[in-house]
Amino acid sequence: MSETTTPAEAEATRETVTFKHFDREWSVPSRQRFTHMRSMHAFTMQGMHPDAAIVETFLSGEQIAALAEIDPDDQELDGFTSAITKAMGYGESGNS
Repeated sequence: MSETTTPAEAEATRETVTFKHFDREWSVPSRQRFTHMRSMHAFTMQGMHPDAAIVETFLSGEQIAALAEIDPDDQELDGFTSAITKAMGYGESGNS
């Protein structure tokens, strides 16, 4: 998504959105789909932490490996997943 493309425009074209965090760019889907919801539900039902479920659901394998190299603590991971949801148009908390 370019800097002038809004999340709604990206959503309409099924683009990805990019954001900066941990001194690098990350790409995530421009909108949450039913398959994402099912995936996150399955991960959390298996006992996975909700932040980890967000990462596993929305990042590519390459990006997950990069995040593992960074090895954020729980507060850093919470900030990162907030950045993911904000990039997808859900606001600071992911609940807006």
